[in-house]
Amino acid sequence: MAKSLLLLLSLPLSLAIPSLQEPILDPAEHGENYRSANENANLIFNSIHSSMRQWGSSLQHNGMSFFPASIPEGTLFYHGRGAPEPVKGTEWLAFEVEHAENFARGRGGGGPGGRRPPGGPGGERPNGRLDSKGPPGFGEAGYLHVYRTNRRLDKILYIDGMSAGKTDMGTLDTQDILLLENNSTYEGAPMGGEQERAKGLCEMGKQWGGIEGFLRMEAGFEIIYCDFEDGLDFVQAHKRPSGNDGPALNNLHEFEYSRAIAARYHGIGGGRVEINYSSMVSAFFYPMNLSNPHPDPKQILPRLDSADTDGLARIKSDLKSVWGREKAGSTRWQDVVDMIMARYSDRLKYLGASPAADIMLSEINNLLNIYIDYNELSIEKSIETCTNHYLIPTTVSTLQDKLIHSAITTVMSKVCNTLFSVRQDLLSENESQAAAAVQIASLNDWLNWTTFLDCGVCKYDEVCYIAVWPWGTVEDHFSPKCKNSTAIGQSEGDRYWRGGPGRGRGPPGDGKGPNGPPPMEL
Repeated sequence: MAKSLLLLLSLPLSLAIPSLQEPILDPAEHGENYRSANENANLIFNSIHSSMRQWGSSLQHNGMSFFPASIPEGTLFYHGRGAPEPVKGTEWLAFEVEHAENFARGRGGGGPGGRRPPGGPGGERPNGRLDSKGPPGFGEAGYLHVYRTNRRLDKILYIDGMSAGKTDMGTLDTQDILLLENNSTYEGAPMGGEQERAKGLCEMGKQWGGIEGFLRMEAGFEIIYCDFEDGLDFVQAHKRPSGNDGPALNNLHEFEYSRAIAARYHGIGGGRVEINYSSMVSAFFYPMNLSNPHPDPKQILPRLDSADTDGLARIKSDLKSVWGREKAGSTRWQDVVDMIMARYSDRLKYLGASPAADIMLSEINNLLNIYIDYNELSIEKSIETCTNHYLIPTTVSTLQDKLIHSAITTVMSKVCNTLFSVRQDLLSENESQAAAAVQIASLNDWLNWTTFLDCGVCKYDEVCYIAVWPWGTVEDHFSPKCKNSTAIGQSEGDRYWRGGPGRGRGPPGDGKGPNGPPPMEL
């Protein structure tokens, strides 16, 4: 066995990506193409993995992708406001009780406990809402509404990333710059321009043949639902207690909201959302300038600030075309990347911690042995088998399927080539463990998998706390840790989120601090 391994690893190692089955599309006219998909392969992979997941969408918060989505009949939604009557017209639906409860308990500005967001100045509530009967004022009691879908909602557009976060960091680029063609964050408009944004999106949806709602994420997932009188049944409206509970209970409310968010780190749960990945439209498919103009070297997430208008118009046009076509079944691409992550993520994180050379070699052998045919030792065939293994069950039907397939192939080719190369280095007398570790570190940096930052298992009275708009510090974003209610309530440090409403601690009523104007409702 050992002799066979040495023979295999003595063969020349090709680091070339296996040739694609489909020809490269001409990127002329700003169109989606394989070259762009391969150049952005890690970003496409991560976008699919993080879709409808609070964890990855918080870390990689500048979403660049759109997905048609469906909501099954019988799904429950929640809404907080200052009146018991059912909502009419356009409003917001929350997937979680705690999200809507925040707008029904009359806590005023700040976080879920009616105080400044943990970890920095600038009290702010997650959203500005439309209805003039918005949530109650501070200390007053409002109503928690419950709604139920009375049919399948097939016309929902999911906008990925932290797309409900009112920041100037890029969270709103796909809405304000691409869909609404405004290149503006609605500076000066109440609550980050949410009223104008919702009205603009729903009007666009009508022109496109009926988008019923826009699925987004902030401190919880939500839907801008364009007509509450179509597709929803009003279930109940319960009066809420006063929001002036005192510091101890406020800290507990804060923690429970964080716990509710953490429960959706790895999926919305309950089969409440179905994503059509075969109709994914992403800026990553196009030859776009997605560079981040911010001078801070840590601000590396993609932006649309520098993208050319023709390219943006092409993406919007393609999204409209995809939206209007008949949507058949979808290939479950998230399941594919989940299988890959389950196999490689923890092991790559461990290998990146530079274990001893013999342990590193053992781990890599366990990962790669399945791809080696010892009757026909060929490094090229082993790499190809490794690259394609998790793609074997997939069905490719749409152009978007082909681009996703190409991107995943590129990611897996890099993973497999790197691991075979590292194993060869470890068995070579001329290479050190340190050189092997450098290759793994380079691979992990390129992959940028959000699972690498997972806290692991926290205690029962803790959550893995991450910066989620509008709360959290720079440290919470780059180094999430397990925190209990006391630690969350006492968080200190530089606030991570920049821009949007509630930029500082201004005097009461100026809209910049905890006593600024309340949001409308959710």
